[in-house]
Amino acid sequence: MNIRKILPHARYRPRSLDHDIALLQLSQPISFNGLVEPVCLPSAGEEFQEDHLCWISGWGATEDGGETSVQLHSAQVPLMSNAECNEPQVHQGSVSPWMICAGYLEGGIDTCQGGPACGRWRG
Repeated sequence: MNIRKILPHARYRPRSLDHDIALLQLSQPISFNGLVEPVCLPSAGEEFQEDHLCWISGWGATEDGGETSVQLHSAQVPLMSNAECNEPQVHQGSVSPWMICAGYLEGGIDTCQGGPACGRWRG
C-alpha cells in the first residue's frame, strides 16, 4: 500500500520519543477481509494489565544498529509495567507516562533497536 500522507502526533518529541505515534493516510482504501484487521487504540486513562499480550508494528530496524525496514513488521509481546521498564538495568528511567512498555527482558522481539530510549534493553 502506498502512503499519501503521514500525520505525526502534535506532541511527538523525537528526543524523548513521547507520543511516538502517527496516523497514515493511504492512497487507497483497505478491504478488511480477515487477512487485514483494524486496530483499536486505548482510551485516555485506560489501564493496561501486565503480561497481557498485545500487537506491535512498525518499520524499525530488525537488528541492533540496522537500517529501517521498507516492510511493515508486527509481533505479539506481553505488556510490562512502566515501573519495571524504568529499573536501572532496563531503561534507566527513560520510559515516560506517555509510553506503553511491552516486550521481553531477554530481548528478541520488541520495538526497540538501539534508539535513544532503549538503553541496554536490546531486542
